[in-house]
Amino acid sequence: MGLRPGDVITKVDERLIEDATDLIAVIRSKAPGDKVRVTYRRGGSESTVDVTLAGN
Repeated sequence: MGLRPGDVITKVDERLIEDATDLIAVIRSKAPGDKVRVTYRRGGSESTVDVTLAGN
């Protein structure tokens, strides 16, 4: 199970994500290959997944 279109990201590591600007800021503070823990909401349920960031 991983992230899907429509999932709402609510936290990256311990940082709360309230909007797209928050998400962009936290991801830009990381480097490709960094591992982060993402908490997200899907269909009323909350889940957490570990992801490895990729570069372009």
